[in-house]
Amino acid sequence: MTITTVGGGLGQWVSIISRLERGHIRNDDLAATYRQWLTDQLKGEAPTAPGSWVP
Repeated sequence: MTITTVGGGLGQWVSIISRLERGHIRNDDLAATYRQWLTDQLKGEAPTAPGSWVP
């Protein structure tokens, strides 16, 4: 899965996701949403993030 897919699915800029992944920023709410979104993707469920989209 690309970072572009994740950013789109979460309604976040790719740069924000990248900085979060690399530990350059801390955002506990976004991290929790990101974890849940990834879990949902593995289960084949629809994204749960507000403003998310399905390509």
